[in-house]
Amino acid sequence: MKKSTILAVAALITFSPLASIAAPVEGRLSLGYTSTSGNTDEQKTNFNFDLTQQRNERLKFGYNGLAIYGRANGETNTDKQNANFVSEFIKSDRDSFYLNSGYLRDRFAGYDQRLNLGAGLFKYFSKGDEAGLRGSFGVDVTREDYTDSTSDTVKWLKFGLNGHKKIGNNVRVISSIDVGTPHEDYEDRYQVDSMIGGVCTVNEQMDIEVKYLTNYRKTPLVSGKERMDSNFLTSLVYKM
Repeated sequence: MKKSTILAVAALITFSPLASIAAPVEGRLSLGYTSTSGNTDEQKTNFNFDLTQQRNERLKFGYNGLAIYGRANGETNTDKQNANFVSEFIKSDRDSFYLNSGYLRDRFAGYDQRLNLGAGLFKYFSKGDEAGLRGSFGVDVTREDYTDSTSDTVKWLKFGLNGHKKIGNNVRVISSIDVGTPHEDYEDRYQVDSMIGGVCTVNEQMDIEVKYLTNYRKTPLVSGKERMDSNFLTSLVYKM
């Protein structure tokens, strides 16, 4: 699938006539910074957003993304940008259909850039402030440009779980896992992205958030790269 086709479909979803009535955007904006000096001189900055907008009773938009930039001993060692857009078509309180599109750039993992377009199902096993669990199943098509000047178009089956649970008055555990298996050569090319973390509520508008992210590729995207990347992030969160 050509890049222009993916971008055109994403734009069509965004500006669809179904989106004529909209509630305010709600969600979370996170910003974090860490610095280490001494034997290792390292700095890392991260920005994250996770926003939703109820367009009408049957349609909800989701916007989320992440940017991480890091330097160690005077050299850049992390530079990742990821953004996703999801249109959720609500069938019932427990079931939804979705369309998604996204962009990823992570040269240290081998991606010069990746564009994706997909569709699937959401299943809500539980909903609420105390605990929530959502499963997803769908298909994705990605256009991938790698840092070794090669490229590929890949069809994927996607599976995911996303949940949270309150374990104290002001503390909540969050986690997610997403598994992707390509249509061809799935035993050697599957991918697993996971996150586990905790959120501590400071007040009605601010949280402190800690996350551990891992991205595993059974076969590295580019020769010489590692199979797994991991990031530990601490952020201050503003709740909209």
